[in-house]
Amino acid sequence: MKRIISIFLTILCLTASLVSCKDNHGKSSLDTDALPENFLKETSPSNDKKEPLSSNNEKDMPKAETDYAIPYIEGLDYNYDLNKYITLPDYKSDSFKFDYTPTDNASIDLELERLSIGSRYAKLTEKSTGCENGDMVVFDYTSQYRDDNSNALSGKGISIRIGSEMFAPGFDSFIKGLSAGKSKTFSFTFPSDWTKSIAVAEETLEFNVTVLKVFSIVPADIDTVVEEHGAKSVDELREIIKDTIDKNNRYNFLQAIIAQSEVISYPQKEFEICKSLFDRDIEARAEINHTTVDGIIATDYSGDITKFEAERVTFAENKCKEDLVIFALQDIYPFELTVNEYNLILAEYHKENGSAMALSSIEEVHKNLGQALADSLFLDKAAELAYADR
Repeated sequence: MKRIISIFLTILCLTASLVSCKDNHGKSSLDTDALPENFLKETSPSNDKKEPLSSNNEKDMPKAETDYAIPYIEGLDYNYDLNKYITLPDYKSDSFKFDYTPTDNASIDLELERLSIGSRYAKLTEKSTGCENGDMVVFDYTSQYRDDNSNALSGKGISIRIGSEMFAPGFDSFIKGLSAGKSKTFSFTFPSDWTKSIAVAEETLEFNVTVLKVFSIVPADIDTVVEEHGAKSVDELREIIKDTIDKNNRYNFLQAIIAQSEVISYPQKEFEICKSLFDRDIEARAEINHTTVDGIIATDYSGDITKFEAERVTFAENKCKEDLVIFALQDIYPFELTVNEYNLILAEYHKENGSAMALSSIEEVHKNLGQALADSLFLDKAAELAYADR
């Protein structure tokens, strides 16, 4: 199941990490949720041995040898000197920073606690009094950078256990004692060695927190958590968590390389193809909504064709930059996505989702998701090789 985990890294972040996105000041804004319901549910114990599909499913699987052989969008080749188009940062140096979660015992212990209090078997009792150590608090928050009052971190429905430092060291003390419906404004300075979001390390933010619910909680026992997540022992679940942390670190490492790379110019052919991908998405949205492209522009862009074109160009720039970085890394660490790897990851997807699909839909899944699955594994290979070399 190792490879199937890599698919989800493009859309999942570790629960201990704060999910980052860019605000209009170039700083990182976060939308966090300490207790996602499905954390690790799609993973299984690390095991390189793959279980074959049943013969009935296997014979219905389309094979890459006949209809899918190259993990690139048709027409994208980047078969030239990439140094003329992009400059990578010095990602091998110790000074290269990226959002990072340690894989030490303390981090794993914290994740186990999150799983225990997030379990469906945990017992919650809502309280009307102020929160105390051991209580679970659900809150919304916004924050601004103190230096210029620009928007910083924000989140809705964030769940933490008071005293466990699930948000950041020292943060719990500012909301301890608050009851449901109460709000508080305060300044909080992130530690200098904070690595969950490097953009806020040593930064002082002005927070506004509103508590939604307070619960006393009896966490699920560890044996229940182990069984709930498909592991055979506590040690095996700890290994799953460690592997997930490491995969997220690699993904964040690659995203930092992409963000800090400098594009000299965009190859014209590839840039136009990347814009066409945006067009395909718009056309698909129009079809789903039983309208036209003009209808999507009218509803989603208020009929502003200039805004539509600007977003189209931005999409192409981001996609083309990502591709330039990946292909530049491929020059440094030669790798490719083989036909067998593609078939394996497609089979894994089918095994995870096949029971909910009619067999007649497999070709449609292959057609629509094949590229995304291939890209995901391709990105993961680039991240793994670059991360190992730093």
